[in-house]
Amino acid sequence: MHRLLQVLVNLQLRLRERFALSSTFEEQLALAAADAVGPLRAAAAVLLWLESGEHVAPREALRRIADQTGVDAALAAITEARESGGVPTAGATATLIGALELATLMAARAERLR
Repeated sequence: MHRLLQVLVNLQLRLRERFALSSTFEEQLALAAADAVGPLRAAAAVLLWLESGEHVAPREALRRIADQTGVDAALAAITEARESGGVPTAGATATLIGALELATLMAARAERLR
């Protein structure tokens, strides 16, 4: 539990830092959001396992959490940035904020498990 929260809080801090340092560079913001997918997926799989005992593949776990929390559009933009290597249709700022929102929502869910 503690490690999951630590990973999510560290991810939030890294995303905020990237936003502060790169907010004028769209491509860098999109890349930062795309880079967050790995830790988000892993954290989502652990979170679902802690909540229900169910083992879910990381990609599917993140999709489920995005659907449950209403941020599926953010996940779609992050996925687009990852697959295209460029700025998604939603815009780089919105995509990075979506990744940050996902990390924040998952941290809140993990905190409730304490």
